[in-house]
Amino acid sequence: MSTRAIYSFDTDYGMVHVYKHHDGYPTGAADALKAAQAYAWPLPRYEGDDYAAAFVAANKIPYFLQPGLEALFGAPCEGNTDNGCVGGGVRLIPQDKKPHEFAADAAYRYQISKDGLMVTAFSCNYWDNADKETFLFSCERAKFQAEAKRWEKVNAA
Repeated sequence: MSTRAIYSFDTDYGMVHVYKHHDGYPTGAADALKAAQAYAWPLPRYEGDDYAAAFVAANKIPYFLQPGLEALFGAPCEGNTDNGCVGGGVRLIPQDKKPHEFAADAAYRYQISKDGLMVTAFSCNYWDNADKETFLFSCERAKFQAEAKRWEKVNAA
């Protein structure tokens, strides 16, 4: 089963939300955000909408290129829509929707600050169109991988 998450990128004109269908637990989120940096402006320049686009670019295609997926789907995913290799794993949330209206199944939400330097993690319970979030931790983006590992270790049960 996949761990779904929403990534909220703060901009000068509001939030840009991206839904990711898999690997949404904190260390998976740290990997996804790190991968996005290769497609975004180098810090200290940060634009939330640019980083959201970079996040989609970095995380949409590589999922289908991971080792082992060919065995699951029976053929390379390039251009093949008959074996489950279709898009949808990473997508933008329509601007007129709140995250809980679009992705009730999300387990986590990560908010990236307007300057791109901080990440705040929340657990989510969006079922029944509720907007319930619980703060987990907040840290500098550069330290997010280590903090995510620490949080998962402490909260493993």
